[in-house]
Amino acid sequence: MAVKRRHTDRVWPDFIDYFRQDFRREVHGWVRVFQYFGIYIPICLVFLVGLVFYIDPFPPKKVYLATGQQGSSYYALAEKFSNYFRQHGVELVLVETPGLDQGLRDIQDVNNQVNAGFMMAGTVPSERAPDLVSFGSQKYSPVWVFYRGAAPDPQNPLADLLRRRMAVGLPDTTTRKLLERILSLHGMKFEVGANHLELSHREAVARFESGEIDAVFLVDGIEAETVQRLFKVKDRALVDFGLIDAYIKKIPFLEIVTLPRGAADIANVYPPQETRLLASTVTLVTERDIHPAIQWLFLRAAENISLNRDEFFSKPDYFPKYLDHKVPLSDVGERYFGGGMPTVFKYFPLWVATVIDGMGVILLAIFAILWPLFSKTLSLRNYPSDKWIYDYWQDLRDLDDDLHLIENAADAQTIIDALDEMLAEVNETWVDDSLIHRYYGLRRTIADIRAQASQHLEKFGAPVAL
Repeated sequence: MAVKRRHTDRVWPDFIDYFRQDFRREVHGWVRVFQYFGIYIPICLVFLVGLVFYIDPFPPKKVYLATGQQGSSYYALAEKFSNYFRQHGVELVLVETPGLDQGLRDIQDVNNQVNAGFMMAGTVPSERAPDLVSFGSQKYSPVWVFYRGAAPDPQNPLADLLRRRMAVGLPDTTTRKLLERILSLHGMKFEVGANHLELSHREAVARFESGEIDAVFLVDGIEAETVQRLFKVKDRALVDFGLIDAYIKKIPFLEIVTLPRGAADIANVYPPQETRLLASTVTLVTERDIHPAIQWLFLRAAENISLNRDEFFSKPDYFPKYLDHKVPLSDVGERYFGGGMPTVFKYFPLWVATVIDGMGVILLAIFAILWPLFSKTLSLRNYPSDKWIYDYWQDLRDLDDDLHLIENAADAQTIIDALDEMLAEVNETWVDDSLIHRYYGLRRTIADIRAQASQHLEKFGAPVAL
């Protein structure tokens, strides 16, 4: 008579019952898998932990950037980097320094927290920057020489202006180094005199505005607060170097940029004529071992800032650009300037994109290995049951062969006892539903071989246990 299952006429109880049974079978199956392969789990965990440490996917939450003086275009640029970093969950701490060179020294000082800074092209020999990597030039910074009074000699205006009260920049700064380098082209060695004032850009501009000094020499972007203030001084004039074409031949890292007539102040038409300026580029540099995610973030920020900034002296989207080869690009920088920003950064969070991008080859290899395993996951769940059934079949084959070697009742009883023990184990063994036919086939075969052993036992006149 057929057995009627409970609740077969009710949809929801049947559904819940089937779901419960399927869930129980899945759990049971995977428990068996973990029991069978348990020895390999610690090995896999150790491998995964090692891989995580090797990849190092999580960037630091805080990075330090040397900015130069407040009021400079470098400080303003650093603030834009800081805002972009904040949007991506990383704090970029701005560290004010007297000059850009001090920032470079801070980066290379193992006891200093500074990780990144700006560098004026050509001002640092490559042997002084062995632990730095470049992320390209970010902007132009012209040489500005403002004065009041009589126009200096156009062939050597600096020598003429240095006889007046002149701000010459702080010691060991980019401004001072460029002043010394230009004077050296005329065979002159700069020495600080009584009428030379070693001032920060802000203080120099304030003194020039008040009339305390007659000339200012500084190197900064046109958008700098200090430069804009100098444009507004009533009786100021701007030096136009008469030998500028010769200068750039002697100092290769300098370029010529043009300030058009009236570009600084259209209403008052200043400058009154087109003025050619010496200019250097400003490069973003970091310590060599900075986290790859932070490297990509710096490059993404530089690209974003360039798209949203009207750079006065360059074409749109010109920066960032690798121009100063004194400092080598990082591996990340080489990839960026060679092929642009990887697409993966448009679709994933920073650290995830960094892992995918930086470990692409390894991840592809892992995927190539794991995909076939994943496709076999369901069959893996059946593997322990399949292996146990196979082992029982092997034992059964041995016992079947032993039937032909029976010489007495004791031999037959030994086989029967082994079969009874095997059947008890089989009855307690869980197998997946897909192997149920083999399970019951195994039990039938055990019963058949036991029946044959019992026949041998009867031949020897021994009682047969049911």
